Amino acid sequence: MKMRRTARAARTILVIVMASCTDGGRITADGATDAASVKISPSFSSALTVGRASDVNAFVRSADGTILLGATVRWTSSDPTVAVVYRSARTSQIASVTALRIGTTTLVAESGSVTARFILTVREPGPPATIVLSSKNTVSLDTIAQLNAFIYDADGAARSDLRPTFSSSDSTSVQISSLGVITPLRAGTVTVFARIDTLVAKAQVRITDAARAFFWSPESGMMELATPSGFALTKANAVNDDDLIVGTAATTGFVRMRAVAWRRDTPGTVRELQSAAVDGNSEALGVNNRGQVVGYLALPSGVRHAALWRTSGELLDLGVLPTMRESEAHGINDAGQVVGWSTGSDGTHAFIWTEATGMRALSDQSISAAFSINQSGTVAGRRDSRPILWTNSSPVELSPFIFDIEGSAVAVNDIGEAVGTSIGCAFYDYYYYYYDDCNMTEHAAFWPLSRLAFDFRSSFTSSPPLVR
Repeated sequence: MKMRRTARAARTILVIVMASCTDGGRITADGATDAASVKISPSFSSALTVGRASDVNAFVRSADGTILLGATVRWTSSDPTVAVVYRSARTSQIASVTALRIGTTTLVAESGSVTARFILTVREPGPPATIVLSSKNTVSLDTIAQLNAFIYDADGAARSDLRPTFSSSDSTSVQISSLGVITPLRAGTVTVFARIDTLVAKAQVRITDAARAFFWSPESGMMELATPSGFALTKANAVNDDDLIVGTAATTGFVRMRAVAWRRDTPGTVRELQSAAVDGNSEALGVNNRGQVVGYLALPSGVRHAALWRTSGELLDLGVLPTMRESEAHGINDAGQVVGWSTGSDGTHAFIWTEATGMRALSDQSISAAFSINQSGTVAGRRDSRPILWTNSSPVELSPFIFDIEGSAVAVNDIGEAVGTSIGCAFYDYYYYYYDDCNMTEHAAFWPLSRLAFDFRSSFTSSPPLVR
């Protein structure tokens, strides 16, 4: 949605007003008044280092000292090979200066018939004086993280031409590459270092255990599911009425992934669905009550294809839609109907697959995806950023929450009730102005048979209905 006034513009005006108050005098937004004087006020001293950018302000006044916020200012640099200057998109009274090479140039601000000049010197940055190390405080065993070291001279100029060396207090807990990429090896707390010459910066990083798949029921509570040997994390993606659970096992950084299955009565046992003879990453994303599992398998080229694992263990490549390159299967019902999406240069299209018809598109819109299918063949998904159900291949758009602009239906039960997400805008006040800016907040949503969205956070006075 379009904002009535931007918060950034309000802040810009506020900054100018506050700065001018130190000089005294009145303020007006009238730009028609003749300018009597203009003064350049940089946010730096008289020098910048090569490659550095900074802002400059121009304060325009009338003859009686009133600041003219509406006055137009034209900016130039006497030598644009030394430094270039561009006016802000918000207001011409603010400009950005970028230093390009060693030398001297004059910045000129003109408003009407009055002119101000500022002599700018561009110099080489000095020797490194400070290192600022930026790092995540917590990294889990199933991820990698990036260390960033920022090096500055004594005047605060960035030395982006310098590269520090990285190390840690415990090489058995983390590995750190020359580019600062952290690969966690075991849980614990370590100190990481960035060094250049005699300068050292350090930060503490806590390595936590990786995510683990679990099964929860009212009778048993939460039970952890086993992790296969050689893998760092697991996640459970779907379960059928017979308590067959399917999901994914992955190594650190998701470099290697495998479709896996567990049973509720033997949570300590995990079975890889993919045979050792088949290479490539895979995930199990859905399962029906016949024990058929769907997901995807990465081919040797790295391209993903929707996959079906039969109860016999046979793996079936479901292929892709015509002209498409990749596909994933996300849901399957007891009739063996499979839904998902296929993507390529023509966009991403939701599909339905059966043994008889093969894969066919549910929508010819540029962006759509299917995530679930119930026993009667109703499909839950997303089309052009809107939550949608397909019944007998006919689309029915669901309404997001009021003020929201997009969403997804991710599951549908056998009577047609759906759950998913609604994403959109928030209304707020800023310095006494009213805004309708979008913050794209995501909410859990429930669509009963009326198709009007309910917010799980506040729409129910008692317990929210369960998707059966």
